[in-house]
Amino acid sequence: MPVATKALRPIGGVFVRADGKLTLSKPYGCRCIRSAADRGLGLALAAGLIAQGWTVFAGQYMPEWPELNALAAQHPGKLHRVPLDVASIESARQAAAQVSDITGHLDVLINNAGITAPSMHAPIHEPQN
Repeated sequence: MPVATKALRPIGGVFVRADGKLTLSKPYGCRCIRSAADRGLGLALAAGLIAQGWTVFAGQYMPEWPELNALAAQHPGKLHRVPLDVASIESARQAAAQVSDITGHLDVLINNAGITAPSMHAPIHEPQN
């Protein structure tokens, strides 16, 4: 069910519902592409958008990580995995072509792909600074 707009407080392009959860201003039937959806914040944002009725095109950099594949299996037709390496122009072009084969438009782009440095020694599953 759509959230009543009078219960929303705007904070930038995101709204905070009366129950404290975040939502976007056009939650139902919209399409979003997002980078770095394999794990962590990206995966959580993809799951949250799907729960709000969005169709999500999830940029997948590490296909060997199981979490995004499991989410896609739970939401067929609502989550489309798109191979994407944001450091590669060719990869971005291929991702755009794949998305355009499925939909004629996107409503939102969320680009939050992270980077690491050779000096980071902690494995990704361990807390990091």
